[in-house]
Amino acid sequence: MKKSIITTFLLVFTNLLFANEYEIKTVQEYNNDKNLISIRPSEKVVPQDDETGNRLFINDNGDFFIYNWDKLTTFNLADKTHLPEKEYKYDLSDLPCLYGLHRVSSDYLYYSWTYTSYLAVNIKTGKRKFQVSINDIFWDDFVYYDESTDILFFRDSNKAMHSIVHPGMNDEEIESIAIHPSGDIYILRINWQTNKHTLYCIENTWDPQWREQWYKEHQKN
Repeated sequence: MKKSIITTFLLVFTNLLFANEYEIKTVQEYNNDKNLISIRPSEKVVPQDDETGNRLFINDNGDFFIYNWDKLTTFNLADKTHLPEKEYKYDLSDLPCLYGLHRVSSDYLYYSWTYTSYLAVNIKTGKRKFQVSINDIFWDDFVYYDESTDILFFRDSNKAMHSIVHPGMNDEEIESIAIHPSGDIYILRINWQTNKHTLYCIENTWDPQWREQWYKEHQKN
């Protein structure tokens, strides 16, 4: 059922999800703090050789993680407050061209370096589970602009879906988007005027029965 939700999201998100008005709720705000969740303005990022910003991840247990490029560290967010609770930082200096964290499961953090190399680190022990390189895989560019909602959608080389609300000629910027296993959609955004990151939620109202069932089965204390 969860796979069908994700597949449906990828196929019809750009056409149907925002065809109707869905309430976007603010979940939490984070100061743009270089010691925690941080991002640098584009003019301070070195072309080709530098990365900044944050990636939002949600695993199958519904746990939230934010990967920060500047610190090369991963924050686990607390269940109720969605504030950084734990920090995972590993020595990956032996990996050239680190692309950073690209997936989180219940037990592992998955990193990639170059387009073809992958690494799994056990969350509890910090030990590497595997480290492999595979043949090149390239994905076609995907860009879609929905005029009715003024949202630009695009997919990166790892097939991760991203969006920019009210795109313009400045940096008022969507950092990352992730799908909760309940079907809720979470968006992490930076506001350069207030210098704060905001986590938003679009509640799954298109399949409320599945959402209710998931939370009943995964109720946390």
